[in-house]
Amino acid sequence: MNAAANPVLDREASRGHDLRALNDSGAEQDGNGGLDLKKVISYVVREYGDDLKHLSEKRCLLLANHLGLVDHFALMLSLNNKGSVPGRWLWIIYNIWKWTPLGVMWTLHGNFFINGGASQRDGVLAQLKRHISSYFHKYDLTWIVMYPEGSRLYLIEESNKRFAERNNLTPLKNCAFPRTGAAHAVLSVLGPQEGSPDQSRCGNGPPIEYIIDATIGYKKGLVPELKNAILGDWPMPGSHRIHIHWQAIPVRPEWGYNEEALKNFLYDRYEKKDRMLKDFYQNDKFEGEHRTEAITWQAMIFSQVFWVVLFYIHFLLIIRPIYYLFY
Repeated sequence: MNAAANPVLDREASRGHDLRALNDSGAEQDGNGGLDLKKVISYVVREYGDDLKHLSEKRCLLLANHLGLVDHFALMLSLNNKGSVPGRWLWIIYNIWKWTPLGVMWTLHGNFFINGGASQRDGVLAQLKRHISSYFHKYDLTWIVMYPEGSRLYLIEESNKRFAERNNLTPLKNCAFPRTGAAHAVLSVLGPQEGSPDQSRCGNGPPIEYIIDATIGYKKGLVPELKNAILGDWPMPGSHRIHIHWQAIPVRPEWGYNEEALKNFLYDRYEKKDRMLKDFYQNDKFEGEHRTEAITWQAMIFSQVFWVVLFYIHFLLIIRPIYYLFY
C-alpha cells in the first residue's frame, strides 16, 4: 500500500472485491472447499483497551469516530452484552435516519436527531439541552452515544482540512477534529456540579461520570458499504472483523461550563486517535490484547427478516399514504 495514501478515504479501492475474494483466499471455505455461508454472513467485533463491562451501570458519554454506516451496528453489537446499556442508551444522530424504519424505532426510544449546518447550530443545541434534560433522568437512561466529527469521514475530508486551517491546526488524516457543540451541550446539562460531584448540573439526578473514547477501525482502512455487509460481501478476507478501542476518561466538572477546556481536551484526544489509526492500518490491530464479540449467522438472518417486515409495515403506514397524497 502506498504509505502516503489515506486508506480510509480510498473508496475506489474497496470496490471490486466480492465473495470471490473470500473463496479464492481459502479463509472462508468449508471442509469441502466451498464457500462457508455461515462464516460469510457472521461478523465479529474485536475490543481493545478498557473493559466497559465494569462501567455498564455508570452514566457515560460515548464519543466515536465515524467511518461508515456499519459503525452503528458495530457499536451496538459491542455494547449488546454490557449490562443494561442497550436498553438505557440515548443516541444523538444525524436526522437522515429519522424517517427510516430504524429511525421510527429510535424516535420512540427517545433518541435525538440532529440537523447539520452552522446557521442552525444554536437552535439545535438548545433543543438538545431541553431534550436530554427532559428524557435522561426521567427514563433512567445511562449512556449517550454520538459521533462528534459530524459525519462519515470520507464525506467531510475537505471541510475537515478547511476547519483545521481556520483553527491553526494540522489536518488529521485518519479522523476529523470533533465539533464540540453537542458534547458540551450534554455536559452542560448532565456534567457533575462543582462542589457536588454526585449531582448533575441540571439538578435532576446523578451526573455523567465518564467519557468513553471509542476508536473504530476496519482492516486496511477499507470501510464496507452497509448493503454489502448485510449480504456478507466484505471488501477483503478478514474484513468481517471490526476493531474498536475503548478508553474511559473521568469527566471533569469544568467541561460542563467551559467549552474551550472541553475543546482542548477533545482535540488532543483526536490527535492521539489519528496516530492510533495510522498504526492500526499498518498492523491490522490496536495495541494490546483483544476481546471478541460476535453475531451468529442465525442472528443475522433473523435480523434481516425483522427489518424486511418492519420496512414493509413502514411502507404501508407511512410511505404509501404519502405517495397517494401527491399521485
